Amino acid sequence: MLKRFELLQIPTITYLEISNNYLILNVNPKKISFLLEVMKNSSVFRFEQLIDIFAVDYPSIAKRFQINYILCSIIFKQKLLIKTLQQEKLNIIKSTKFIYKSADWLEREIWDTFGIFFTNSSSLRRILTDYGFIGHPFRKDFPLSGFLAVRWSHLLSKIILEPVILSQEFRIYEINNPWNTK
Repeated sequence: MLKRFELLQIPTITYLEISNNYLILNVNPKKISFLLEVMKNSSVFRFEQLIDIFAVDYPSIAKRFQINYILCSIIFKQKLLIKTLQQEKLNIIKSTKFIYKSADWLEREIWDTFGIFFTNSSSLRRILTDYGFIGHPFRKDFPLSGFLAVRWSHLLSKIILEPVILSQEFRIYEINNPWNTK
């Protein structure tokens, strides 16, 4: 596998390693679509299948979001993991749905849950959260219970959005450890 990468010098790759039968590449986010197009259309690599795109949030570092692409070459029986880091303020990445058709749904999923925007994507809309949802739930700065509660009002015959109120007086704290039987 590495011999194939030596044949083609790609200036966008910043780091390369092999781990658990995966070839792992770190790439500049501006060049991700170029690299994916080379991986798919080059007869040297032939990564014709996009398995997954997923994001990871690291709020403690400057380039907070890591976007990962998993590709598969059926002919060469190889998997490739491409990683790219993106800052929170500049969370815009070029869409890859024109290279891999399966990327459209996965990019919508990442936008809905992390708020990472993909340019040239005409279908970025909510798919996992409701349309009135404010924020992105997989960011680590988002509260676990959300900002709004949704309920049906029989009196008004419509859906009502209310701010979430977490009352501490009804919470029960068990001081005894159930595993400590002494």
